[in-house]
Amino acid sequence: MESGLERRDDGRYSTDQFIHIEFGSDEFLVAEGVNISTGGILCKAPHPIRTSEKLKIQLTLSGSDIQPFSTETEGTVVHMEHDPEGGYLIGIRFDTIPAKSSEALERFLMTVKDNNQG
Repeated sequence: MESGLERRDDGRYSTDQFIHIEFGSDEFLVAEGVNISTGGILCKAPHPIRTSEKLKIQLTLSGSDIQPFSTETEGTVVHMEHDPEGGYLIGIRFDTIPAKSSEALERFLMTVKDNNQG
């Protein structure tokens, strides 16, 4: 049986962006991005978040070749595991992302991809 990590089609790229996550009725945390794709993000958080939890995510995409761009989107926790180095690794699938934000994310990922190849 394949895991979700093996089935994904989106290229994943390392990131160290900070992500602000809102979940539950009034719970918030700041997580550090590990990798990102057009379909979602893997982040490291100090506290666990339940699988299937619906989230609001705020992130700012920035890099040397792009203008910083902040966006808010909704997502769902698709997996969560304890990180041996401390904290939790949380895989989040983007459920809805505004068209303007999607375009900015694609530009950001292309920049990261080009920088990694050069």
